Amino acid sequence: MIESRIFRLARRLNPKLNELDGQRQMIAFLQMVPVMVTGIPALIALVWLVLATDLGVFADNPVVFGILAFAMVLSDQRSFTFFIATKDGQDLPTTGSLSGIVMWSAALIYGPSALWLSVVPVTLRMVQAGRELRRLNDNVFWQPLSQLTQLLGGETIVSLMGLALFRALGGSYPLSGFAADDLYPAILATGFTIVGTMISLYPLVGVLNAYIGSVDKASTRRWWRFVWLMMILITPFSILGALTYSEGNTGLFLFYVVGIVLGNFLTYYLSETNIRSRQRTREMTQLEALGEAILQGPPDSSALPELLTTYVAQMYPNYHCEVRLFPREQPPVPDFHLVNVSGIRTVTDDFWQRVIEHADPYFVEPNYTPPDMQGVYGDLLVVRILDANPDLDANPQTEESPACLGAITMLRHRAARTLDALPALQTLASQIASAIRRAQVHAETLAHQKVAQELAF
Repeated sequence: MIESRIFRLARRLNPKLNELDGQRQMIAFLQMVPVMVTGIPALIALVWLVLATDLGVFADNPVVFGILAFAMVLSDQRSFTFFIATKDGQDLPTTGSLSGIVMWSAALIYGPSALWLSVVPVTLRMVQAGRELRRLNDNVFWQPLSQLTQLLGGETIVSLMGLALFRALGGSYPLSGFAADDLYPAILATGFTIVGTMISLYPLVGVLNAYIGSVDKASTRRWWRFVWLMMILITPFSILGALTYSEGNTGLFLFYVVGIVLGNFLTYYLSETNIRSRQRTREMTQLEALGEAILQGPPDSSALPELLTTYVAQMYPNYHCEVRLFPREQPPVPDFHLVNVSGIRTVTDDFWQRVIEHADPYFVEPNYTPPDMQGVYGDLLVVRILDANPDLDANPQTEESPACLGAITMLRHRAARTLDALPALQTLASQIASAIRRAQVHAETLAHQKVAQELAF
């Protein structure tokens, strides 16, 4: 009942939702869910924050707030990701940064006005998301807005409550004493923000999981335990940062902030290394499974399209990858075109003709603009599937080049390393070519057997 009401409300707020169908409608709806769930708390938090802001704090400390805002942006732009494995072999991502430590430390020093620091990186992310969605010809309103409402309706409103509790318990700005009377209001307020922030996540995650419904309950509980643990371990360091501050000498506090930013960068690069390692492992595992499935399957190429659809999607679940086979009789190649992500085409029919005529086994199209997008998305890697003809391999002096049976394209964002996927795509192309050559040998064997039987008869 709740799900249907939310969906009806989404269609009223965004009538264009009725014009979409299938996966695109679900994606557009899920972009609206955070706004609908956190919209009212976000509005309350915004009004509260405006009323509680003391502009004199910014006027008295312009350099400090400039440095803090820069540190928040740096940490937010280098967010790290951890993964929780599910029973079915999928990964639940948990993305975050250490910018919250900087924000809560500043809040215990300067009061509610410091909470505007968290709005700065989110605003920058909204602009970046809007530009990206415009390139994709997608709606540029709901997804960026959801980032702001999630911040205000979750972390910000809970932080305002925590600071109100801090003041009610006798705390004062700035927090600069190690005595129990000074520390216990900050400790209780910090504990309140941890619990409140986590509780604010439950309604949103519950609604999203109700519609997605692809994660088992045991994995979901494991994800929640991990997030709780991270919040409990990380957030209390904000109190230590606030204690390093002293009026007239903010150098130690800013040095602490620099240490947090450097720690965030280190965690980010370790996270990126882990992501690349997991991707390489996924590629090797799926390529091995694909090769085994081809050997165990029928000797003709009838099962090849189904196998590619299954294993390529598991190799690159979130990348724009296409596999195109050009139909021909010799060797027997089926007419096949796999578009991996959301059915979004990354190349045109004319481009496939260029691939056939190209001389290199692979090439890169830098700063490529897909046909369904308005701007440059990234670099396009193209790996040609060449005929595994043993006659050409045995006579390398011949001028005849292997026939192009198809191609694999991989479109990645400009920030990604395009050639990271080259070894796996070359291996995939070789497996496809070998499967097609196997089908040709099988067809020739059957033809020879038929001729021999006719002659014997």
